[in-house]
Amino acid sequence: SDMRHKVDARMIGKIPFLKGNRKQSWVLAAGGAHNFLYEETYQLIANGITTRMEQRGAKTLAITSVLTNEGKSNCLLNLAYSIAKSQKKVLVIDGDFRNPSLGKLLNVGEQYDQALSQTIRRGELVPELLYTAPGSSISYLVNRQKHGGSSKSLSDGRFEMLLEAAKQRFDYILVDTGPTS
Repeated sequence: SDMRHKVDARMIGKIPFLKGNRKQSWVLAAGGAHNFLYEETYQLIANGITTRMEQRGAKTLAITSVLTNEGKSNCLLNLAYSIAKSQKKVLVIDGDFRNPSLGKLLNVGEQYDQALSQTIRRGELVPELLYTAPGSSISYLVNRQKHGGSSKSLSDGRFEMLLEAAKQRFDYILVDTGPTS
């Protein structure tokens, strides 16, 4: 009820706290040694989100938070994993231009260091710049370093062109944005 009254939003799930290995910077809801409740909660939330998106004809979802280090990237990666388990093709875009983190979390190779910046500059989706997780239907478009022309990239229409091209190839596009504060 707090979510409805204070935030004017409907809560679709409550993710249980799960301690991860200190060496691991994020926890994947992938079963195994992890908590079943954690994995099942993400699956239920992902199903709720995709159902609503399909009802609205939407393919793109932006994930944000108020402040940094609130777990939005972890949440986004787990949602992508949960959605992909239903045989859906998912594109994850690290849209936090000032503090990109997904490339580091996923430990992608150097060839993907400026993949998002290059793709935006070209205004089209370039398959060679997509990092695809082994054995999954999740592709990632990341930067490991700050993207200097973020305001221009968003206002000149090239990012929008990138999203439109991605909608043709992927079932869902999840964008990890910067904090809103």
